[in-house]
Amino acid sequence: MSLKCSHISKQFGRLKAVDTLNFEVQTGEIFGIAGPNGAGKTTLFNMITGMYTYSGSIAFDGRELNGLPAYRICRAGIARTFQIPQLFASLSVSDNIRAGAHFGSRRNKPEAETIEEIIDFVGLGEHRDHKAAHLKLLDKKLAMIGAALATHPRLLLLDEPIAGLNPSEITQSLELFYRINQELGITILIIEHFMKVLTELSQQLLILENGKKVCLGPPHEVTRDQRVIECYLGEDHD
Repeated sequence: MSLKCSHISKQFGRLKAVDTLNFEVQTGEIFGIAGPNGAGKTTLFNMITGMYTYSGSIAFDGRELNGLPAYRICRAGIARTFQIPQLFASLSVSDNIRAGAHFGSRRNKPEAETIEEIIDFVGLGEHRDHKAAHLKLLDKKLAMIGAALATHPRLLLLDEPIAGLNPSEITQSLELFYRINQELGITILIIEHFMKVLTELSQQLLILENGKKVCLGPPHEVTRDQRVIECYLGEDHD
């Protein structure tokens, strides 16, 4: 078992952003999360990665994460990306990935070797010396993913990673996600609004609304669930 969330809740004043949520992500799978805006998806990521306090239990490979600071959760093997790329704008692609390698979990492999391997893996070789501020959107996303991979995660959280990309860039990104999962053996938890992407990528799909679980199961079953159609997909969904 990779990640187990048990009765987790997060409240902002009177608003319950995540409400008594339970689910498990198995080692090696791609687990999708979708739901309307404000459903609590990014809040959930912030809870898992130590950015928010919460009630309930989140355990990673049997280790309780509640109360741990973000850097210790990262070193335990969990990395994430953000909806809007978060990079050191004045640093090069190489140095952004170096930051991940330096502050992530420790490995015996030399840092410089890790950096070069990841630059090649995400396809940013020709941009290794370019400042992050000057990259196009796709390359910023790839650099952010590269920095996350440099921490040597066992679980990677992707928050709307294809938002704003064109169709060919989406195809390129999906191929990368498959490779991260299959070649690197990294479990992936992905938030996305494009249901077609989630149904193609995921083994399990969780639908949230108002912080609560609406449905959880194989994508082909979830997308046919009447509750999911009513709250998220709409009656015209095919």
